Amino acid sequence: MIRTAPSESNVGRGAATLRRRILAGEVKPGRPLREIALAAELDVSRNTLREILLVLAAEGLVQHVPHQGARVVQLGVRDARDIYLVRQLIESAAIERAASLPPDASGHLTAAVERLADAARAHDLDRLVEADLGFHRSLAAVLESDRLTLLFRTIETQLRLAFSIVAFADREYEQPEPLVEEHRRLHDLVISGDVPAAKDALRAHLAKYETRLVAVLREQESALEEPA
Repeated sequence: MIRTAPSESNVGRGAATLRRRILAGEVKPGRPLREIALAAELDVSRNTLREILLVLAAEGLVQHVPHQGARVVQLGVRDARDIYLVRQLIESAAIERAASLPPDASGHLTAAVERLADAARAHDLDRLVEADLGFHRSLAAVLESDRLTLLFRTIETQLRLAFSIVAFADREYEQPEPLVEEHRRLHDLVISGDVPAAKDALRAHLAKYETRLVAVLREQESALEEPA
């Protein structure tokens, strides 16, 4: 019997659907992903589902546990600390680098702020999370370092998950204006070349969201420890 390989379009669509559900909090962190039930929900074969799970595992959203199968990644407090430590190091260095660039080199950062403002006006969680991440990705890109870009990418998917966890828990997409203003202020300080003030703004921004993420993760850990 000849087995037909899953089509790339089915894998891509299925991965996009499951990714969106995970990032929106519809599929909870730590939840086992049962093949038969999930394949039926996504209307794909089990073979295609396995390919979908491999895609999301490569992105850091799904993990395979020996003898237990796949489950949604459960970020821990230590993960949050690590993610924000890496962000602080990379983005602070990017602010210093940006100060030595010509004014016209900042266009991609300005465009990133506008995408965030557009997403805020649409009150769309998916777009808001992606635009928020896109701003910080654009800031990191100022360094023009292949190795640091790769390092940022290694945390990017879990950072997207972290953004979604906080945004969903706080329903930030319903009143996103303060988030946009924080990024606009950071943008303006970076563009003006005020390195100390920009670093202070970045530090405050990261500390605020790290603290909130840790609080939400601790709530999730406590819920998982409660007896059924």
